[in-house]
Order: sequence, then C-alpha cells, then structure tokens
Amino acid sequence: NSETDWYAYSRFNFLPALRFDLVTRNEMKLNWADHSVAIGISGQPNYLPVNEKYRRLSHFEGRWEFVPTGNQSSRMRYYMFSKTKPFLPRWITDPFVFGEMENCVSNVKKIAEQL
Repeated sequence: NSETDWYAYSRFNFLPALRFDLVTRNEMKLNWADHSVAIGISGQPNYLPVNEKYRRLSHFEGRWEFVPTGNQSSRMRYYMFSKTKPFLPRWITDPFVFGEMENCVSNVKKIAEQL
C-alpha cells in the first residue's frame, strides 16, 4: 500500500503435516521523539485465496520494536501471538515455531546491522 503499510505472505514447510501459510498487514510507525520504530502485524487470512496445500493461520498478531540505546546500538523486540486452533499437539509444533521465530529475529538483526 505504501512505504509504511504493506501486506506479506509467508509459507512454512516444517514437515508434510506442518505446512501452513500466513497473510499479514504490516503498519510501521516512527516515533520522532525517541527515534524508535514499531511495526504492528495483524493477520489478514481472507486477503488472499487459500492454497489447498497449506493450512491458513486464522489469527495472528505481532509487533516489531526497534529502540535506539546509544552508541549506534538498538534494542530489538519481537512479539507474536496466535489464537489459531492447533492441528497437532504443541509439543510437536512448538519446537518448529520457536525455531522459526529465532531465525526470523536473527535475519532481521543481520539486515539491521548492514544498514
């Protein structure tokens, strides 16, 4: 939509039984007073047609926060929450979800360090 408002589509292929996708709307807000950046993330499951090979996450909320801490450093935080009903026990899915979350944070950190 704009430089501060966009949609994203993600696919996750952990195992044949753990294939799901997610459509989100992302809204970036800049706080000029403290030079922080926040990106609000909200699931938009009906924005794109469903791909039958993937389970669509029906609910997702998240937030990225980047806050300068001085000396050209920043604190980065990532929050996510989903009320999507699990289709497998959490002891099976949680290791994959937490691993993906860690990869996401690491990749964003690498990008931010290059800026």
